[in-house]
Amino acid sequence: AEDSIFTRSTVLRAITDWSTPVGTASRRKVVLPPGEVERLADEFLEGDHAVRLTPSARTGRTIAGIDDPVYATVDILERQADIISRYDTGRATGHAVVPPAFLDEILAGFPDLTDEQRQLVVAWCTSGDAIGTAVGRAGTGKTTTMRAVVAAYQQAGLRVVGTAVKGEAARLLAHDAQIDADTVALLLARARRGERPLDSRTVVIVDEASTIGDRDLHELLTHAAYVGAAVRLIGDPAQHSAVPAGGSFRAVLNHDTTRVPQLTRVFRLRNPTERTSAELVRSGRIAEALDHLHATDQLTIEPSEAATYAAVLERWWHARQNGRAHPMVHQRNNVRQLLNRLAQQLLETAGTISPNGAVVLGDGRRLCVGDEVIARCGNRRLHPTGEPGHWLRNGTRGTIARVNGHGPELSVTIATEHGDIEIPRSYLDRTRGGLDLAYAVTSYAVQGATQPASTSIITTATNRAELYVDITRGRHTNHVYATDTTPDTQIEPHLPTITPNLDTAIEHGLRRPIQRTALSADPQALERSTRRRSPAPSP
Repeated sequence: AEDSIFTRSTVLRAITDWSTPVGTASRRKVVLPPGEVERLADEFLEGDHAVRLTPSARTGRTIAGIDDPVYATVDILERQADIISRYDTGRATGHAVVPPAFLDEILAGFPDLTDEQRQLVVAWCTSGDAIGTAVGRAGTGKTTTMRAVVAAYQQAGLRVVGTAVKGEAARLLAHDAQIDADTVALLLARARRGERPLDSRTVVIVDEASTIGDRDLHELLTHAAYVGAAVRLIGDPAQHSAVPAGGSFRAVLNHDTTRVPQLTRVFRLRNPTERTSAELVRSGRIAEALDHLHATDQLTIEPSEAATYAAVLERWWHARQNGRAHPMVHQRNNVRQLLNRLAQQLLETAGTISPNGAVVLGDGRRLCVGDEVIARCGNRRLHPTGEPGHWLRNGTRGTIARVNGHGPELSVTIATEHGDIEIPRSYLDRTRGGLDLAYAVTSYAVQGATQPASTSIITTATNRAELYVDITRGRHTNHVYATDTTPDTQIEPHLPTITPNLDTAIEHGLRRPIQRTALSADPQALERSTRRRSPAPSP
């Protein structure tokens, strides 16, 4: 579910976490003995559901940087192979073709498009491909380009819909391109119910395509092929990848690079020094990138975690005072929650928010009038009065305008850009989801967003995609903080021999392999699994 490439230890952990209820009403579980866990793991890996991946004899490299034997499921290999097959067989099949006269008229209405933006519009509207792809790097004017694409398709009488994995990304796509857009999960749910959200006159644009899992992408392409719809995928493989098993978007891009238009000219980052930093990270030149971040004072090393949090909060606070409000970014939820509480205390002391009548959630978090909040799960029933299209999505942001009622009848009203939404207590008390403070968020949550500035914290667990996203959000400034983990040689003289310095540790984390498919790691794996599963010929 989480990765198409895994090891035996992954299977052992999965089986260890698996337990069998004893009886229908009992809460007791059976704990499997270690020997049985190992037997089941080996039975799975040696059976028909899994296949061992073999690194290339020519390169001699490990797969995904793992020295141990690695495996994939036959199911995910088949889906990944089918995605590539559908891409190949869908070339120049007459899908979503815009007549030249219409296209010329539309392009004339967008005189500010750059050459590469025009090339993307032309490629998507004239190729006739069932599946089209494009790379839109961070801050390269993807929104403007999509508006031109949508206008061209609509001029040709086609219906354009949008989709994205994250609810907020879908909302932004809908707003920016002026089209209907839903999450991938909702679009696929509608297709499963037989609603046919796509048809032969539909073009579906998948935004932030690097984040879509392979199973969802395969299902989307399968449904589109069934009804005759065209699919257009745009994203940046250097940014965050899919949370579930993924990588097929990158695989399709690499399958035939000559058919992939790219937006490379960065408009968002106003500072050329910061554009250089972003390009070094994006291209994988990690040592150079860290040196450049140090030399240009984009990276600050603090002596302790307390000093790091204080510095981040101070920078965030001063930015707000200067009209450059933005969220602080950290990948760990416990740190994010700590920064949210500290930010809330600062705002309370300054009188920006009011603690009177604050709502206390089950885990102790408070929501005060004036607090900036973000929704963590979608609910189509919650929307501004008379505006069902602007329902509460995962990622919707707002400000708490008032607290209504008491006890079980309590609700809060949040002011969003599309109007006020009343949120009931049942939503607030969700174990997973609900409303959360929005002063600090994860890097995944800010992908696709543009801020006046960006303030983030990196650790030895930070990967390249995360750092690239962090330093490409702010128009004017992007700053990164880290905590020095180098041991004190006076106090712990034995530790420097086994603990690397901070730069070395961060560089190691940034060099971790980017998500890739099992099929791209071992193109012959599926064929070997098919031969193994084929029945022996009769004597």
